Amino acid sequence: MKIKAIKQGNTLQLLQEISLDDGQEVIIDISDMELNKSKSLIKWEDFQDVIGAWKDDEEITEIFASIAEERHQDTGREIEF
Repeated sequence: MKIKAIKQGNTLQLLQEISLDDGQEVIIDISDMELNKSKSLIKWEDFQDVIGAWKDDEEITEIFASIAEERHQDTGREIEF
């Protein structure tokens, strides 16, 4: 049986009626897919502390310049006939 519930603190509130006796023990299996979905909900506020952190940082400017230089190098390739 699969049912949906909403977690509130240490309690799960069921979204539908089920036929279980009060006090009956159950096992809850939370799928990895649902866990990953809730973890991926990143909000704009999560980025506020890091936005602009590298602004005017010479080291990062050098790193990006080096990456750009490597991307545009023509190293050619060896062709065997």
